[in-house]
Amino acid sequence: MFIESVSTVIESLLVDPYCCVLLIGDFNDHSVGKPIQLQTNLFRTLSAYGLQQLIDIPTRECKILDWFLTNVPSAVLSHGILDPISNLDHNPIFIKFNFSLQRCSASKPFIVWDYAKGNFSDLNNALYATPWEFIIMNSPNVDFSILRTLLITLLKPSFLRRLFTLLKEINLGLITSLKL
Repeated sequence: MFIESVSTVIESLLVDPYCCVLLIGDFNDHSVGKPIQLQTNLFRTLSAYGLQQLIDIPTRECKILDWFLTNVPSAVLSHGILDPISNLDHNPIFIKFNFSLQRCSASKPFIVWDYAKGNFSDLNNALYATPWEFIIMNSPNVDFSILRTLLITLLKPSFLRRLFTLLKEINLGLITSLKL
């Protein structure tokens, strides 16, 4: 049952082909009674999903209980274990990544229209009431910026919109976020 639950979690993470998976934790809780067999089956299951176990030094007594699994081992610069902290019976693990964090720098804000909550009836009426023939006939060289401005003017009363700013967080080119 435990291995099936872990598989479900991993499958949900790997839906995105660009997803960087880091699965870190103490994997001995579900091995009571049959530790070697269950851990071997769990390790085979995780490997089948393309996850590699990077910790290869015992973290408690002679067992590797604390795992670090990833589908992008090339992003790891180094890894290992440290001496136990205070009176803990496990060695903590460490991972140094092969990228650096940068302070967030905001780019130009942009608008996202919420079409799901839009009033299409009002928009339809506004588009129908617009004198398109007059606009096109009197402007043979129609400037698209004028049409864009006109369409935005028609959209504004009918649709909610939010202002977003895109942030650049990590120089891997993989991670971006939106800030309201």
